[in-house]
Amino acid sequence: MAKQSIFAAPGLKTWLFLLFFWIKVSPTAYANKLTTDAVVGDSKINISIVPTDLNGSALTDIPLNKLIKLKIHVKSLNTKSSKLPKLENFDATMPQHRHGMITKSRITKVSESEYLVEGVKLHMPGEWQLNMQFLEDKISAQVAIPLKL
Repeated sequence: MAKQSIFAAPGLKTWLFLLFFWIKVSPTAYANKLTTDAVVGDSKINISIVPTDLNGSALTDIPLNKLIKLKIHVKSLNTKSSKLPKLENFDATMPQHRHGMITKSRITKVSESEYLVEGVKLHMPGEWQLNMQFLEDKISAQVAIPLKL
């Protein structure tokens, strides 16, 4: 009598495939690492990003293919000056795929040190880059934070 494989059961292969597929296409990026230091003109700053849902509740991770908002906090690391550069532009791109988001983001200045970016949707798993352009006294600087979904 021949041994029968566990995969011979009808539907088991399909179930295992769907389970594997769900695990592979449902990744999340943990938001607690979305921070970096940068120099813009004479200002040394710390940038931290907190993702939120559309109601403004903080998220612990970034969901794939869902609209979210990003709260961007800018903190001065200078001991002499507390002047902060202005966030001029935000975009998220997939450098390996040479494309960006399928949505257009909008920046709102909430306070001198906080911005709200709406319309963020990271629609594919893979390597993303959160790109920000800051401006201080006519000096522009690009800041990028890598992110894997």
